[in-house]
Amino acid sequence: MLPIWVRTTSVAIFVVSFIAGMGLVSWYEVGEVRNDTTLATFIAIVVKGEAVSVVSAAVAGAFEGGVYIVVIAYEMVKRSFNRGRAQAYADAGRKVDAWYKRMQEARERGEEFNEPPPRFEDEQEQGQD
Repeated sequence: MLPIWVRTTSVAIFVVSFIAGMGLVSWYEVGEVRNDTTLATFIAIVVKGEAVSVVSAAVAGAFEGGVYIVVIAYEMVKRSFNRGRAQAYADAGRKVDAWYKRMQEARERGEEFNEPPPRFEDEQEQGQD
């Protein structure tokens, strides 16, 4: 679900672009086209207003769609990161459990256990050693 500010901004974008577009259409039809009757000018403004409303809706929809894409991408990255973190914790747990088991077995046999505990570093850090 998108935050409420996205819908509010989308509606504001539509309203502002529609008012600006209708202002331009009205200015053009009233001020620049001088040989029409009042009715013809009104009809021209209404007909061109349909196109203005479609363009305004497209601009607002592009904004809202863009935000939706960003939200989806964010959620996908977040889930991937959480899944990766869970996998890393599980791997670390298995390594520690295996190390502890080897240590216990060595103690039961009465042997000295010199193996250091597992280290958990980034792969880049390990490659620089």
